[in-house]
Amino acid sequence: MLGNLLNGVLKDGAIAIGYFSAAAYALVFGLLLRKNLQKILTNFADKKLLFTICGTIGGIFVETVIWWAQTTLNTKGAAISTNLWIDLLITVPFYILLCYFLGDLVMKYNFSWIAIALAGGFYEIIADGIIGNLIGLNILGALISPILFPIFIITYSPIILVPFLLLPPNPDSAKNSIEKDFLILLKPVKAALIFPLFFGLGLLLEKLF
Repeated sequence: MLGNLLNGVLKDGAIAIGYFSAAAYALVFGLLLRKNLQKILTNFADKKLLFTICGTIGGIFVETVIWWAQTTLNTKGAAISTNLWIDLLITVPFYILLCYFLGDLVMKYNFSWIAIALAGGFYEIIADGIIGNLIGLNILGALISPILFPIFIITYSPIILVPFLLLPPNPDSAKNSIEKDFLILLKPVKAALIFPLFFGLGLLLEKLF
């Protein structure tokens, strides 16, 4: 991908804009504005719902930026669909369910931010990288997706990393070893099971409209 970007491949340029924007999103909201936002969010009673809402907003932001970059550069293949609403229809239900499952774990266990960041890349590889490519009959894309793990981390981890950083830790949460962190964090990957349903629905709507 880096070689293509240097050679001016527009699709990879759109993806690059996406992951730089995602990194900036995490920096601004997860670090620079963290204390101010925490003061506002402290009074929100349902922390699991708050995690889900914040994560969903992050997902919409990332997908919209990638779609905008793709449209601006007049290319295809960076976003799932050339239609923003169909793109969000395909991706956002997965983000909602993922954040809902993960929010439940974050309330119960004390994870490190590194474990959350790695998990974010892993979830997206399963959903978009492997399942998405297999649905599109792109076997090669599905096979090489794990190689792009660092890019998936940069681009998609902020979706769950920002709400994780904004929510105050639960004082009663259990502290785990790093090894146990990853085993527990495998559970939300079941959210990816909803991805084929909305992917198929989105492709159908794209053909109809």
